[in-house]
Amino acid sequence: YKVTLTPLLGAADNWYFDRKNGYLIRMDITRQSEQGPLVIQILLDDFKQIDGIWVPFKMVRVVPGQGPQAGAGVTYTYTWESIEQNTEIAADRFDLPDAVKEARDKAAKDKGKGKDKDKGKDKGKGKPADEKESKE
Repeated sequence: YKVTLTPLLGAADNWYFDRKNGYLIRMDITRQSEQGPLVIQILLDDFKQIDGIWVPFKMVRVVPGQGPQAGAGVTYTYTWESIEQNTEIAADRFDLPDAVKEARDKAAKDKGKGKDKDKGKDKGKGKPADEKESKE
């Protein structure tokens, strides 16, 4: 079966479902690129049951070439050997690395230094922040 998903903005995407088992087996998604609309095809295959849910263990993404290289598309193939659902994740798993924390803190500190010269001004109107407009 083909289902067309139409967003409020942007191009519609087409999803294809297997008639026998209902699995999502293909998606044609349209994205904007520098050369115009680009239809990327995603193929799902090798379904296996994990905790009662059928999951694709293979995905192929086909990106067509555009512009002068229209014939030179790229195909990416992803395969999984195992998939686990609802596994425990350590709380610190998503902590930023120390180098990233340092860069973030330095950027915040540098940004804070630039505020002193604009102190007391409403940037949008160029007058002191404590001065209020009145309508009489």
